[in-house]
Amino acid sequence: MRRRRHSHRRGKNHVVRNIVICSFVITLLFATGYSAFQTVISINAKGNIKTMYASDTIKNLLKSNSLTMFTDPFGNIRYTGSNDDVHNYVCLVDESPCQDKHLFRIIGSFLNINDGTGKLETRVKVVKAISYGDFKWNSYSNSNNWSGPSSINDEFNNTFFYSLDENARNIIGESVWNLGGFCCGADASKIKVSTAYSLERGNLHYSDNPIVSTSKIALMYPSDYGYASKKCYSNKNLGGESPSFGDSDCTNSNWLFGNQADGTMKNEWLLPTYSGSANTIYATCILSNGKFNQAYSIGSIMTIRPSFFFNAKAQLITKNHDGSLINPYVAKINT
Repeated sequence: MRRRRHSHRRGKNHVVRNIVICSFVITLLFATGYSAFQTVISINAKGNIKTMYASDTIKNLLKSNSLTMFTDPFGNIRYTGSNDDVHNYVCLVDESPCQDKHLFRIIGSFLNINDGTGKLETRVKVVKAISYGDFKWNSYSNSNNWSGPSSINDEFNNTFFYSLDENARNIIGESVWNLGGFCCGADASKIKVSTAYSLERGNLHYSDNPIVSTSKIALMYPSDYGYASKKCYSNKNLGGESPSFGDSDCTNSNWLFGNQADGTMKNEWLLPTYSGSANTIYATCILSNGKFNQAYSIGSIMTIRPSFFFNAKAQLITKNHDGSLINPYVAKINT
């Protein structure tokens, strides 16, 4: 009988402990107010409270969005599919409607992103929903050295960055960008998405151009575009030295195809450069027909879209938001 009473007492204490934990969370919510608090948390079976960062939220969204999200061969979670099907809009500021400069789309959640100090983190990557404007890849000189800096690098990390709301600027994390280049060879006109991903992170570069650069904002990669189409990422050709070899499946059902406010597509600059011998004046791009070109003159004027990784501590508010154009998710960070 004593043993039964003791067991009953332990169960009662366990219930009381859980009530205290729940009461604490409820009290915290009431004390701070929902609009001010809005911190995403999870509570495990032991009652431990864990802050949910943006990369955690993306992992949870994957469970219920398998038709428009997937894990690529390198372990990164990505959005893929047509523009109508993919709901991945995010506003960098809690405002309605979201201003054009604050409206982005989530590319995915990426592993082992270097924050510039050597620390590797899982970080969410985004790209501006529509064009920022039309620019030369580098109007400063005939050099495809992104760290030069190129004029776009300067435009993004100064003019654009400081035009943003303070909360939006805090969302953007410093990152190491891989600058592996594209070049010639037997398969240079038939580049698959997985090959592009590896080249972007490779050591191919022209002369003394660096293979990495640390900054907050840059351009997209070719692989970002390719993986955005579920018909492209399996075994299709993006294009390359001869864009005509690009497979139409990489354009069809691709939420990144269409960089203008009216949904049309203009030629768009990408981050990697062409690294062939004595070719310092070429960089990569996506053409208006959706095909990838690995060697286009940097003096040409094309659309650009800023892209960046969230600060690892940034959060993604999905409650009462569905990620659509008119009701985007909201990014926030507690500073």
